[in-house]
This record gives sequence, structure tokens and C-alpha cells, in this order.
Amino acid sequence: MGQSINEARVSVFALRCERLNNPLGIDALRPRLAWKLAADHHNVLQTAYQIQVFRAGAPADPIWDSGKVLSDTSIGVDYAGPALESRQRYAWHVRIWDERDAVSDWSSRAWWEMGLLQQVDWQAQWIEPHQKPTTREPVINIFQNLGTISPAPESDGARLNPSQYLRKVFASRGPVARARLYVTAHGVYQLEINGRRVGDQELAPEATAYHEYLQYQTYDVTGLIGPGNNVVGAVLGDGWYCGRIGLPGDSCQYGDKLALLLQLEIEYQDGSRQWVLSDEAFKSATGPLIYSDLFIGERYDARREHAGWHTPEFDELAWQPVTVANYGYGNLVAQYGEPLRVVVELAPRDILNTPTGETVVDFG
Repeated sequence: MGQSINEARVSVFALRCERLNNPLGIDALRPRLAWKLAADHHNVLQTAYQIQVFRAGAPADPIWDSGKVLSDTSIGVDYAGPALESRQRYAWHVRIWDERDAVSDWSSRAWWEMGLLQQVDWQAQWIEPHQKPTTREPVINIFQNLGTISPAPESDGARLNPSQYLRKVFASRGPVARARLYVTAHGVYQLEINGRRVGDQELAPEATAYHEYLQYQTYDVTGLIGPGNNVVGAVLGDGWYCGRIGLPGDSCQYGDKLALLLQLEIEYQDGSRQWVLSDEAFKSATGPLIYSDLFIGERYDARREHAGWHTPEFDELAWQPVTVANYGYGNLVAQYGEPLRVVVELAPRDILNTPTGETVVDFG
């Protein structure tokens, strides 16, 4: 085993799995692990490492023990234990040997949680809100004029579809032990449960070659589900799926209809389970987002807000039924990498009105 290096105060920290800190909902079958070393002296060299991985809830019995591996590698070390299971959380820690063959303490434990690894894990159905298909049109002639897209005039707005609001009421059965929400969309989405935002990710599911792979996201929503009736709500925008993208600004490069796939899995403290799925029980409507396009921008009319739409008691009689679609699950992959998040908010320095009546917001 070699002598201890505790006296030298070398420690292992910053454990990462798939380059992420405690990732939730990954689908890598052999996750890549990494760590860093800290020491109170110079010229420390890792010469070996040992990793142990445990099932969450069984901290004493590792499912995989690498043993002492002679290597200075501390980035991209593949998990090499038994097959990983959908939805399962795994804890892990690591220790290292230095150039004197002295061994460190075990690091603090980190974890990762698997997402849905098989298509059969998906029970939710793709649903499409009541909508008019997006008009497919290139609005820039790149050979003549790169500036023919207008900032957002009424004529552009007339060709753009409104964002879609979807909701479903469900009843919880008791105290919640754990709840996970697996979701993706054609378009971009934002989610709420009982009026509280789900996650802090923006423009999910982000831009990919959707026909090849479409990312889904996993959220821990244990603290958002209350007793009695609850409501899950989603807002869908065109995003990269239906909206204008690329140099020519073509729309509908992947499709002309927005859609949602949502699977909420609840485990109660008594051990029972409940699934809340996207299906024909959802209702849809348009709202204050007259349009929301990556190129054209966003127009918001507060007069069209649905007051209380995120509450179970809301009267959805005027809302429309959704349509179940058969897009399948073959292109779904778990979110990889850090998501898009707001990192800074800018306040305008001045708001000006031009002689022609236009409003100019000056950010400096």
C-alpha cells in the first residue's frame, strides 16, 4: 500500500463525470471520470489511482473497484464495471498514490445519475398543440442583399406563428420521496410545475442535427410537487426546429410543427410510483408571446396573458386539445455538456424615442 501522504496534505478533489459536476440524467454506458490533486508542496506526481463506485443507498459495497491502477491519468478514465441501469444513481470516490508510492485519503464522494437508456423506458407520447403549420420561407437573398430581414415589423409578425402554451393537471398521492422529469421538444421549451420554473436552462433542448439526435433533459423536481392537485405547464417556441436559422435564414429546416415529449416519474415515500405523461389529456392555447424567433426576435402582448394558467383551478374550457404524434424515440440522447444558462443580465442606460416614434433601448 505504501506510506501515507496525509502528512504532506495531498488531496483529491473536483471529481467530474462526463466533464460535469454530479450530472443528472446521462446516458454514457462507460462514463468518463476525472479529478484534480491539491497539495501544500510542489512537484507532486500521481503514479497510480483507485476508483470505487457504489449504488446510491449501498455505500459499503462497491459494484466496481478498479484496484490500484498504475497510471498518471486523471482525465477521461473510463468506468469499467457492471452494466449501468436506467434512472439509477451511482456514487464514487478515488484515491491516488504519489511518486513516493504514498497513498492519499479517499476523496469526498461524488455521484452521477443515469437517464433513460432504452427506448422502452419512454412511455410518454409526442404531442402537438393545436397550431397552424409554420410557413416555410427563406427571407434573405444572400446573393443580393444580406439585410432584407426587418427587425420585427408587423409584416414579419404576420408570417410568424405564436408560441404555444400547454398544461395538464394531475393529483399527487402523498409525500414525495423523489421525482424526475424527462423532457424534450420540437422547438424550444420552458417548463413550470405549479407556477414554479423547472431548472435554469435556456433554449432547451438546444441546437443539434435533430433528425440524427435530439437531446432530452432530466430535472429533479422533487421539491416542486405539492399535495393534492398539481399542474405541469410548458411554453414552446420555434427555436432551431421551426424558426429561421443559418445564413439564409430559412425556416422549417427540421419541421413545421411544435411538439412536446414529457415524462414525469414520481416515487412516493410509501414506495409507490406514479407517471405523468404527455398524452391526449394535455390542453393547449396561444398566449402573450405573439411570436418568438431566433432571428426576428420576440413580441409580447401582456393583454393576452392567461392569469393563473399555472394553477390547477384555472378554467381551461377555451383551450384546445392536443394531437398525439408518432415521432418515436430513436433519435433521443441525454443532454451532454453544460446547458445554456443566463450568466449576466444587462440593464439599459437609456430608453429613447426617435422622431418617427420608434423606441431605442441604449445598452451603451
